[in-house]
Amino acid sequence: MIKKVNLTYPMEPFIPFLFFLAALVLLTRQLSVFFHELGHAIPALVLTKEKVTIYIGSFGDPNKSLKIPIVPLTIFFR
Repeated sequence: MIKKVNLTYPMEPFIPFLFFLAALVLLTRQLSVFFHELGHAIPALVLTKEKVTIYIGSFGDPNKSLKIPIVPLTIFFR
């Protein structure tokens, strides 16, 4: 005789954990990209003494992007 195993109960606590992991990955990815790009911008500011522009997620297109001017640094988020 084959017993049926109910797998819904052991999986219930795991589903919110998966959503938590997905949210954590999305958040840390955005933060890591931001700090990575700042790693390019800060030396450019220090070594060139000119204005520097960072485009994150906008592919160099300032339209439809959030502009954050921090003189002499300008950041475009999309």
